[in-house]
Amino acid sequence: MNTLTVINEELEEELPDDCSEIVQKLMGELKIALKRAEESEEQLQNKENTEIRVKELTALCQSKTIEIFALERKVKDLTAMLEEKDKQMISILSLDKEFKQLVKSQDKGIQTDPGQYPEIERRLIQSEEKNIKLKEMFISQIEEIQKLKSSDSDSRENGFGVNNKRNVVKGFMDGERDLENTKKNVDAKIKPGGYYPMFLRKPKMNF
Repeated sequence: MNTLTVINEELEEELPDDCSEIVQKLMGELKIALKRAEESEEQLQNKENTEIRVKELTALCQSKTIEIFALERKVKDLTAMLEEKDKQMISILSLDKEFKQLVKSQDKGIQTDPGQYPEIERRLIQSEEKNIKLKEMFISQIEEIQKLKSSDSDSRENGFGVNNKRNVVKGFMDGERDLENTKKNVDAKIKPGGYYPMFLRKPKMNF
C-alpha cells in the first residue's frame, strides 16, 4: 500500500459530509494521482520485463553468431577438401589412362612390368577411401546446417528477428543445396558400377 492510498483512505474517513468545495477538488486530484501512479507502476514492470527479454535475445544472438562463424570455417575447410578431391580425380584419370595403355601393351604382346599393378590398385583404393570420408563429412555438415535452420526458425517464432543473421543463414541454406549435389556426385563416383570400378580389374598376364 503506497502513501497516496493511505491519505485517500484517511480523508474519506475523517472529512464530514459538508466538506468544502476545495477539499472535494483535492480529493478528485488525489484519485487522479493514484490512478496515474498505478499506471506508472505497471509501465515500469513492463519495461523491466522487456529489458529481461532483450538480454535473453542478445545472448541468443551472440550464440547464433558463434555457431555461424564456426560453420563458415567448416565450409571453408570443406571447400579446400573439395579442391583436393578434384586433384585426386585428375590423378585418377591419369592412372586410368596409364592403365589402359598397359592393357593395350599386354594385348599386343609387349612386355610390361607387373609390379606396377599393385601400386596402381593401392592408389585407387586410397582415393576411394578418401572419397568415402569426404562424403561422411558432407553429410555431417548438412545435418549441422539443418539444425541451424531449425534453431533460426524457432528464434523467429519467439520474436527474434535480426535481418543480417537471417541473410547469413539464408546463404547457408543456399549452400546446403550445393553440398547435397556434391554428395550425390561423390555417391555416384564411389558406388559399384560408378566412376572407376573398371580400374581395379587386373589384366591377365601371360609370362
